[in-house]
Amino acid sequence: MEAVLKTPTNLSIKRTSKPHHTFTISLFILLALYSIETYSNNLNDKLTSLPPWTESVGRLTIPSTKFEEGEQHSFRETCSASLIGKKGATSSNFILTAWHCFENYFDISQPISFEIKDLQGNIISRVAYRQSSGGGMHADWAILKLDKEVKRSKVKPVEYLILDTSIGDSVSIAGFAKYKESSENQYDLNYSECKVTKIVRDVRLTDCKAIKGNSGGAVAFKIDENNFGLVGVISEGNEENISSFVPIGIFHREVQKYVHKRINLSRGSTATLPKNARN
Repeated sequence: MEAVLKTPTNLSIKRTSKPHHTFTISLFILLALYSIETYSNNLNDKLTSLPPWTESVGRLTIPSTKFEEGEQHSFRETCSASLIGKKGATSSNFILTAWHCFENYFDISQPISFEIKDLQGNIISRVAYRQSSGGGMHADWAILKLDKEVKRSKVKPVEYLILDTSIGDSVSIAGFAKYKESSENQYDLNYSECKVTKIVRDVRLTDCKAIKGNSGGAVAFKIDENNFGLVGVISEGNEENISSFVPIGIFHREVQKYVHKRINLSRGSTATLPKNARN
């Protein structure tokens, strides 16, 4: 860069200014790039480091049939489900999901499949049998029993159930995408953190992003730094910023009936572990 200094005698003398500001600009650019890279790495870590409770969420495949214009169409419905169990139990064989996943399930000779990843990332497969359900979208929940128990050493189940939440409470959801599958047969888990926005009778609305395949998945509430509880079952969503779930409190008596009180039940959405949880 050149600067021109004019003398009173109109004599023009050219001199080259020192680029002392060049180092400052370069340093600023480097710092900006470093900040962007650091933010990107932190964001990726957050997206890839899922809470441990998400490991208890598996995928359901339901043989289904629809009749349209007098013709029968067979297809496979895909949903999500949560493995539940008593704290410290060596194995679990009950899962919670949504009623509407079985709305078109008529041929009971066709088995319902439940798949879940173990701690090494391998897929564990079980056949699931319906035990009880709400019977409609007004009570969109279902309890299923697996043909064989899943060992705790392979998959840690949800150990705490939270009855309900309040407007403004922070929750998180997890469920599997309906169509997407990543490499090595590892299903893509959709995870979202959000807040409860509205209470409508027996349904709770949130601003979570729930997508196809998430139905029946888990809605979790943070009890403390090390523990989460299952507070509901994902029912519906618009794949953007509105979704709904059925709170555990609506059907916890039925859960206790079939699981024979094999889980710890917290009566409220407090920030402490339930001291007198019923087992």
